[in-house]
Amino acid sequence: MRFNQGYDDQNLIVRSKKRLDTLAKLGEMKLPRLLLYSLPIFAVLLAVWLLEPVIYYYFIPIKEKIAMDGSRIDTIKVIAHRGASGNAPENTLAAIEMALELKVDIIEIDVHFSADGELVVIHDESLERTTDGEGLVN
Repeated sequence: MRFNQGYDDQNLIVRSKKRLDTLAKLGEMKLPRLLLYSLPIFAVLLAVWLLEPVIYYYFIPIKEKIAMDGSRIDTIKVIAHRGASGNAPENTLAAIEMALELKVDIIEIDVHFSADGELVVIHDESLERTTDGEGLVN
């Protein structure tokens, strides 16, 4: 008496092949399934990265926000770019003095070394735009 519960040998072979095919399909699905499971983690990391400025701005107290120069960033700084270049020739003593009279917080000027080691205050590589001279600054 056989106890195969109504299955003959042929039926058993067919069912075994179906199970092997199913296992093969599951093996092929490993990469998509891995991607599927890793998507939520990736989405959270991406959201944190994108929202970092917002998180920093809204959730860190202003007293802890310090600029690189050690000053607080909760006050607006007035910067005179190339001195008060809107009112006097840029990068000149007149522009710097006018910026000081205007009581700006920061004065920015362009300072470079010339080929002979002297300091030169000029923005451009050539003299034509800001002076009556010609040629390169060197």
